[in-house]
Amino acid sequence: MVALTDLFQSLAALPRVKFVLSSRPLPAYVQAFQAGAGLELRMLTKLDIEKFVSDKLKDRLSQAYGEREIDRIQELIECILKCADGVFRWVDHVVEAVLEGIRDYNTLYELQKQVEKPPVDLIPFYGHMWNGIKPEYRIEASKLFQIVWKAMMDEDAEQPEWAYEHRHRAVTLFFATTKDPDQQVFACPILPLTTILKAELAKFMEGRLRSRCMGLLDFHCAEARYRGEPDEFKLAYAKVQLANRSVSEFLDIRADILAYTEGTGFDTRISLMRSFVRQIEAWEPEKSYDFEYNKSTGRQTIWFLVGNTMRLVSQAGTSLSKLEVTLLDHMNSLVQARCQTYINHSWNLNTGQYGLNKKYCHWSDFVAEEYNRPVPWHDSFLNLAVRHRAIGYVQQSLMKAGLSRMPGPTGGSLDNGMHRLAAFRTNNDQLSKPGRPILDYAVRPEPRYQRWIEAINPDQVELLVDYGANPNEVFNGWTP
Repeated sequence: MVALTDLFQSLAALPRVKFVLSSRPLPAYVQAFQAGAGLELRMLTKLDIEKFVSDKLKDRLSQAYGEREIDRIQELIECILKCADGVFRWVDHVVEAVLEGIRDYNTLYELQKQVEKPPVDLIPFYGHMWNGIKPEYRIEASKLFQIVWKAMMDEDAEQPEWAYEHRHRAVTLFFATTKDPDQQVFACPILPLTTILKAELAKFMEGRLRSRCMGLLDFHCAEARYRGEPDEFKLAYAKVQLANRSVSEFLDIRADILAYTEGTGFDTRISLMRSFVRQIEAWEPEKSYDFEYNKSTGRQTIWFLVGNTMRLVSQAGTSLSKLEVTLLDHMNSLVQARCQTYINHSWNLNTGQYGLNKKYCHWSDFVAEEYNRPVPWHDSFLNLAVRHRAIGYVQQSLMKAGLSRMPGPTGGSLDNGMHRLAAFRTNNDQLSKPGRPILDYAVRPEPRYQRWIEAINPDQVELLVDYGANPNEVFNGWTP
């Protein structure tokens, strides 16, 4: 393979000679010819796949189900195109399955389910790709698969709002999987994470993905959102995803691939947390609005990293590890240090004067919102944890602070009733704070507005009440 690349490179150096080469994206070929212009397979096949699917299915579907179903027919075709992701073999398989379904008088609903089924004949092909990965790379490959798979599943389930970044950015994967001690959380010195450095790390990860994942994971530059930006921006915010939706079914079947990390201490959630906290350590403001911590104008702002970290903590429930608590405390001190200058030189919402009340001001007061706070909340990190349903961190913080929790009832209706009232009689001041009551964060958590009810964690509400939170405390005309 190396001899072949050397041959073409030597021939290309001759005058009046030009080559057009086609191959699989094997690391040796990409490394040798990366200086030249290139095209990826999905760029070449996208229009062909659209034409193939339309020519094969559109008229047949219209004849079978009538013009009245034109919208659902179009949805089915778009679903096929979206899932294809440049893999013609998958498209050919699905188109044949849909045509067979039409002949069998299946409904459009049944055809949709047929499209969503994993193509069985691709599973051996994916197995062949996995077998091509060198044995010494398979533990790292398993980690990458698990991180990307989890990130994509979380994203689909949560439908994250504007304040949350993709968790499968190439840069995030780098910090989540690197073994370099100089790139770990708490390591010093810290190299500022500029856009140029992000682009370099993303390019580095692109190369590693070829050798570690052999095409099962795809690298995508951030084209859509950065059309007017330099190329390094598109590269810096590149994301990594499963090469095709059916790869997730392949990983589901091949549990042995995910088992490669057993006994290594690897945890997907903690790896992502470490990555985000490391990025907060190295975060570098590059534009003027990056210093305006009460806004979230640009993609570079620190709040995306904070938001992703808090969401991961909420997934841990009450089983939060000591390492995760340490990472959160470290993040808290990092962001507070970042925001301190802004805190000291901003408008005081209480007095209407320059400079904020330092006794109560915390960086979480400036987490970007979709709305303006009519009165000061006087936030703290504990409040932010409550708001993000991070019950494990909340519970450990209350215990660490030495606060007393009312013991549970021993039984009987009278005892249960007295237990509910006891917290308000004896402990209703130990969780009191200026501004918004702590219990209010629990009953109006993230995400905001219309999704409050489904987002409430009853166990966290019960925890705060047991520690003396008062549900009748009035704030801005409302009670929790």
